[in-house]
Amino acid sequence: MTKADLEFTRKVQQVALKQKLPLNTEIHYQLLNKEGQTVLSKTVMNFLEASFTEKFEVSHLPSDEYTLIVSAGQPLKQIETINVKL
Repeated sequence: MTKADLEFTRKVQQVALKQKLPLNTEIHYQLLNKEGQTVLSKTVMNFLEASFTEKFEVSHLPSDEYTLIVSAGQPLKQIETINVKL
């Protein structure tokens, strides 16, 4: 199992996951605006056994508060919800 840092690349801001991510599993990231609409979505395979950093390009998004939902597996199971201010 691994841990990830999440980096939002307009203002370099890192958020660390509290939970470990399952190994050899698809990890799905979904960034929601205040209205609950998906403004960014990304799916990656987790092949790493060590820590890693997942980067998100958010320069096209307005400065505001967002919610990042991290899910894994098939069917998707929510792992963590993180509030992010851009």
